[in-house]
Amino acid sequence: MPTKLAALAALRQGLLAAKTYAAEQISALAEAVSGLLEDLEASKAEKSQSLSAALPASGWSGSGPYTQTVQVAGVTADTNALLDFAHAADADTEKARARAWSRIAYFEEGAGTITATCLGSKPETDLTLRIILLG
Repeated sequence: MPTKLAALAALRQGLLAAKTYAAEQISALAEAVSGLLEDLEASKAEKSQSLSAALPASGWSGSGPYTQTVQVAGVTADTNALLDFAHAADADTEKARARAWSRIAYFEEGAGTITATCLGSKPETDLTLRIILLG
């Protein structure tokens, strides 16, 4: 019987040691996750910002490629932006704007500017850029 009691005592000690070890590991994990959450909160992106700028049909320069640069406060060369055009309520105006938009090959952001470039023909319709600056 003393052997059984000794085995039970050893088993009890082992279980207590395992329980202590598990509690320490859970505490360390919780502390690490808490630190990561604080870091994530500190590096959270700013809210997106919505802007607009006019691209008048008369504002294109060059003879192919054509370019037009507009002033947009808050834009930098490193800006991450989504660009679209202001859509129209009626089909004829929307078709004209979509045709004008399709002629723009690409945009480049600069210090407070956005430059649109057309490689072929230039738009013959005024456009309003809708700019979403991503946070």
